[in-house]
Amino acid sequence: MVITSASNDRIKRLRSLYKDRKNRYLYGEYVAEGVTMIKDLDESDLNEVYIKESRFDELSRLFPSEKTIAVKDAVFDTVADTKTPSGVIATIKISESTEISGDKAIMLCGLSDAGNVGTIIRTACARGIKTVICVDTADPFSPKSVRASMGGIVKTNIVIADYEKAFSLINGYTLVALDMDGICIYDYKQVGKTVIAVGNEAHGIPDCVKVRCDVKVNIPMAKDGVESLNAAVSAGIAMYLL
Repeated sequence: MVITSASNDRIKRLRSLYKDRKNRYLYGEYVAEGVTMIKDLDESDLNEVYIKESRFDELSRLFPSEKTIAVKDAVFDTVADTKTPSGVIATIKISESTEISGDKAIMLCGLSDAGNVGTIIRTACARGIKTVICVDTADPFSPKSVRASMGGIVKTNIVIADYEKAFSLINGYTLVALDMDGICIYDYKQVGKTVIAVGNEAHGIPDCVKVRCDVKVNIPMAKDGVESLNAAVSAGIAMYLL
């Protein structure tokens, strides 16, 4: 099968998954681009794999034949989100959890940049932290976040919750908030099960988390340096030091 029209129902659905968070959760799937990310996924994670017609013979052998669909080049390029499409777009099942897996987790509190969200998921996956809790945060399944996660989104336990639900989930865990008013991170010794809270890029940790947390820690910076660290960088440092 070769899709030749931009008005094809499958193409319309792909576009909606790219553009609309509501549709991603309605259909229970999200999109990912790129051979590097998609070829190593388990077959069970993939719904459909769309391949640029001019590269179909080259790339189709990397994926289960029953899931591959060829798309006319001009149509494919109208859907792809990257500036230089690699020729593959996959739809992947959203695997959203309601529980924390493991004795460590990270909680994202109001992050607005999807790139930061994806980078934190990537780092958590590399660090062996299996759960990322997203509260009032940019959609972790958006194309930008998925791209920044470099495949980590598929391997990580993503929990989407409000603060009330998040606090109930982390009951029994030590909640460590990254905050400029906290103690130096080098002076804190982690004990037991731990959740690290990372705040909004501009406003930091919300008051409800400051009140609920067990300890606040800061990452020291040079006095004549910048005013703050990027949220994803701060999270990465904390995940490894704690």
